Amino acid sequence: MNAILQDIENDSATGKYVNGIISDDVSETAITDLLTRIFSVIPAKKIKAQDTWITNITLNTNHPVNLSNYNMLVSLNLDTATIEIQSNIFGRLYLGGDFYIKGNQIGEALIAYKTGIPFSYKTQSETVTKTSYYDIKNTENFILVRKEK
Repeated sequence: MNAILQDIENDSATGKYVNGIISDDVSETAITDLLTRIFSVIPAKKIKAQDTWITNITLNTNHPVNLSNYNMLVSLNLDTATIEIQSNIFGRLYLGGDFYIKGNQIGEALIAYKTGIPFSYKTQSETVTKTSYYDIKNTENFILVRKEK
């Protein structure tokens, strides 16, 4: 990773720009958050259609953001589990402090039931981040699709 960043940085202005933003998407923390997000929908026990469970996760890239996910196994067709995801998103700057980010997320994951490996994971979230002077509204579409060779 450091060698890649060094090569990019050696490319003058572009390198400095890319070096500043690449860690948001390619760092160890960012990759860990990505995998946590995707695999958190997999239940820790055997389930059947219409069963529900809650998973609470914290994403740590840039600043801690908590997701409380309400998951439901909508259907199980052969080895494909269809999981519906509904989440509350929130974050505080310090324990007991006001929320600086709040939002909701909905989505669906198609997971191989026997292995837990996702075929696809799609969510849409809307969040509002509060600053001292204004609020920032953000809509994110997160899509992961596995392609077979």
